[in-house]
Amino acid sequence: MAVFEIQLGLLASMQFVVFVFVTGGMLGYLAALHAFKQYREKTVRIKAIEKLSNATPEELKLLLAEVPSWVRSSEVEKAAWLSNGVRSMWPFLDKAISADVVSAVNPILESIVKDIPILNKLALRKTFTLGPVAPHITGVKHVKSPMDEVILDLSLRWAGTPSVHLDVATSVSPNLAVAVDDLVLEATVRIILKPLCNVWPTFSAITIAMVEKPRLNAALKAIGGADIMKFPGLGDTLMNVITNLSFDFMTWPERLVIPILDLSEEELRGLENKPTAVLQVKVISASNIPNVDTFDKTDPFVETTVRGKRWHRTSTKNNNLNPVWNENFVMFVEDVKAQHLKIKLSDDGAKARLLGSASIPLSSIEFNKATTHEVLLKGEYKSLAGSVMKGIKRYTQVDDGTEQVRGNTKGGAGTVKLEVMMRPIRVGEAEAGEFYGGMVTLHVERCDNLITKQSFQMKPSPRLRAFCNVPGQPPIPRNIFKGEVKKKTHAPLFDERFELIVYDIKEEVTIQVEDSAYRKQCLLGEYKFPITDVISAAGDEFKGVFKLRGVRSGDIRIHVRYAAFG
Repeated sequence: MAVFEIQLGLLASMQFVVFVFVTGGMLGYLAALHAFKQYREKTVRIKAIEKLSNATPEELKLLLAEVPSWVRSSEVEKAAWLSNGVRSMWPFLDKAISADVVSAVNPILESIVKDIPILNKLALRKTFTLGPVAPHITGVKHVKSPMDEVILDLSLRWAGTPSVHLDVATSVSPNLAVAVDDLVLEATVRIILKPLCNVWPTFSAITIAMVEKPRLNAALKAIGGADIMKFPGLGDTLMNVITNLSFDFMTWPERLVIPILDLSEEELRGLENKPTAVLQVKVISASNIPNVDTFDKTDPFVETTVRGKRWHRTSTKNNNLNPVWNENFVMFVEDVKAQHLKIKLSDDGAKARLLGSASIPLSSIEFNKATTHEVLLKGEYKSLAGSVMKGIKRYTQVDDGTEQVRGNTKGGAGTVKLEVMMRPIRVGEAEAGEFYGGMVTLHVERCDNLITKQSFQMKPSPRLRAFCNVPGQPPIPRNIFKGEVKKKTHAPLFDERFELIVYDIKEEVTIQVEDSAYRKQCLLGEYKFPITDVISAAGDEFKGVFKLRGVRSGDIRIHVRYAAFG
């Protein structure tokens, strides 16, 4: 009995030891697991913080895209009150804005079609409406501005149901009607209320622009049963136009001006962006251009711009993969911090083919200093097989002020060599006796009653030629500009603009009308005026109809503006 009790005691002791060992092990395991989880979470947090600290601004924008703007920035306020107000006014805004959108967007689409081989026509139908759903405004920021205007940056999200119908014609398909559905837009929109007035709604016009390229998702559906995906490349091309190219024409400083009250022509001009600088661009040459022609070589030309609505084009160099141009262009700059110098390289033909593109931020260009840039173009040409020439644009400035290409050019669209110089425009009156030069913007609207010297019966083919020079001295070659030929007409509608750099206050502007039908210069008349005429005019501008000199008949309608360098 005693032995049995001893055995039971030993068994109980062993059970207790096992219980203590198992319980202690489990508790130790749980404690170790908890410590490991805390260590892992801490390590993950440290790595996340390290990634955030090393992230680029573009990566941070992607990470914070879903965070409301009033959380990301202390300058942005909540805008529930404004969103409710827009929702109430939306039916009236829809009616006021829709017609202006169609008239403003179609010229943009028409200019875009010229650079897209697959498209022959792209137009927004007049049935366009914004739909019943108003955008939701998530934040509002007030931008400092002069006393006569109010500027607001609105962060908005819009899952709208607009009526967006496009008329599309391509080289491989019949005419199509395409609807844009399931539209979701996230953007920061700049609203300018200007000029302010004493009658309701207290402002005479609304100016709308995108502060940066928006995020847009949409679906394309063919109206009438046709499957848009049966046409190779059409769906992708249309989405690219809608999501990228079109918004290039609406990103600040590009803008859409919508008059609310009746405004005079002078008041509408006052709503235009005022230039703050002038950019002089010399397209020197290109190299390593890919050959995209079947039977001969590429026929390249270059276009440059700082505003998407007007491109400055070089001449075409036929059958040349390493062309030299040395051609000069001048263009106004409205916002140095926001704008870029854009460069396109294309192959000339019945319809030009875009080969490559690149851009240079104007904020990287010093004032009053000529610098040379060699820019690697990003491949844009899509072959028949559907592959796109891939490339990157990289440039870096070296100590001598020259920008050189870095990185591998394999697979790109070649390089373009440019010389650029930016000069600020003076604001306010100059001191007595000082003259730093300036820029004359010459808008020739039309000519009337032109006659040729050879025959009164023949219709001339007029072309404009404009330049500045000191009387008795030849004009500077880079400051001579020629316009397009208007074939066989006595009353050509030119609607052409020329930007002329003025270096000396003694200079005068000459506008010549030539008959391009003759090899030797055959003048249909000319008009001259000294620079002092436009400088002394009210607002540094004048316009009117003037008689052409040196001929018996001919009138020219012009509008001239002057901007002084600082």
